[in-house]
Amino acid sequence: MTTTQLSSSNDMAKETAPSLPATIENPFNGERITFLVNGQETNGEYVKAKIELPAEATGPPMVYHLAYTEAFEVLQGQLDLAIGGKKDHRVLAAGEKAFVPLSTLHRFWNSSNEPAVFIVEVRPARQFEAMMRAICGLANDGKANKAGPTNIWEFALFIILSESYVMGPPIFLQKGLFSLLGRIARWKGYDPDFSQYTRPQTV
Repeated sequence: MTTTQLSSSNDMAKETAPSLPATIENPFNGERITFLVNGQETNGEYVKAKIELPAEATGPPMVYHLAYTEAFEVLQGQLDLAIGGKKDHRVLAAGEKAFVPLSTLHRFWNSSNEPAVFIVEVRPARQFEAMMRAICGLANDGKANKAGPTNIWEFALFIILSESYVMGPPIFLQKGLFSLLGRIARWKGYDPDFSQYTRPQTV
């Protein structure tokens, strides 16, 4: 095979290689997520996604992250944000931005009667994209509800993947509990990477 033929063959392989869909949906709140830039493209520096949130849609629960920050920019409609706790409620209009530092409690939702469209940028990328793909995939397969995966072992592995912690229980307790449950889940044969949803599937 000539160099030209080899190059052409490689190009065709790239074109036909399976890839993950850019857009995913959460059936519980109608959230639609489109990944604009992924971690591979930025060498793990950041990941950026556009999120479309229907009118009066609830968002995720109040959480905080120790490994990555989040920046929000509203493109259309308005977005409710609580940054720092339940009482720190603000409403961002189109063109407005907000930043969530490390270790800061936060959540978002849409209390208006119009859809909200916004950009979220996570730095560094960590496993944010995989986490979002995993929970949407599980939800669409009937394996999750608004609180997360319904299977305790998948729930533990999802929490570890998301690197998210809830308000209340001490961080060492949350880490210890889910680390233990995660080890048991892997021993039982559960996939900690949720590859069914986070990696391209070949026929």
